Amino acid sequence: MAERDILGTQLIRRNDESALLYEKIKIQQNILAKGEAEYRERLLDIALLNSKVRDLQRQALIIYNKVLF
Repeated sequence: MAERDILGTQLIRRNDESALLYEKIKIQQNILAKGEAEYRERLLDIALLNSKVRDLQRQALIIYNKVLF
């Protein structure tokens, strides 16, 4: 009977630990998903800025050519 109580207590403790670990995993997955979304946004920002840089380089070349000729 005492052994059964000990095993029951251990089982409850392990279930609690397991629930806590699953909660930590869930939190980490949410953090990771937010980080991935931010990363994708930054990639879009970089692509937009690269496009603007190319456009400004073209404009500068046009102005440079007008000045020379």
